[in-house]
Amino acid sequence: MPVTLISGRRSGSLGGGGRASLNTAHRARAETLPRGRHVVAEKSGYLVPFTEPGLLVREILRILDVTR
Repeated sequence: MPVTLISGRRSGSLGGGGRASLNTAHRARAETLPRGRHVVAEKSGYLVPFTEPGLLVREILRILDVTR
C-alpha cells in the first residue's frame, strides 16, 4: 500500500528547529516503508488540509492511480 507523509514547511509555534526535526522524522519514517513517500507542503505549517488542500487532493489521486 502506498503511504504519503505530508509535512508543513512553516514553523509556526514549533519554531524553526522543531519543524525541521519533525520533517526529518517524517522523511525517515517514509523511507522505512516499501512504498513510502515524503512530501513537504511549502506554504503550510500544521494545518496542511486548510492551507494546501490541492496538495492533499493530488496525493490522494496519485495513490489511487498507482493502486489501480
